[in-house]
Amino acid sequence: LGPNVSIGKNAVIGAGVRIRESIVLGNSTIEEHSCVLYTVVGWNSCVGAWTRLEGTPCDPNPNKPFAKMDNLPLFNLDGKLNPSITIL
Repeated sequence: LGPNVSIGKNAVIGAGVRIRESIVLGNSTIEEHSCVLYTVVGWNSCVGAWTRLEGTPCDPNPNKPFAKMDNLPLFNLDGKLNPSITIL
């Protein structure tokens, strides 16, 4: 687990699970050997065994006053995926 992981009350994390830069809310289950990266797993959710949930890192610019993340289209002009988190 980690870095930057928050696990909610009564969440169940199976054996061999990799969680990084993510939030797992209460009463959720992450079954064995799953990979959760840059994701928010909602309350009472179940992630099956051997599942991969992966967002991409996107950080607001902390040097701007009232830093915020822009809502970009899913893909950029080069056809590459723009950074976005995954929410289940």
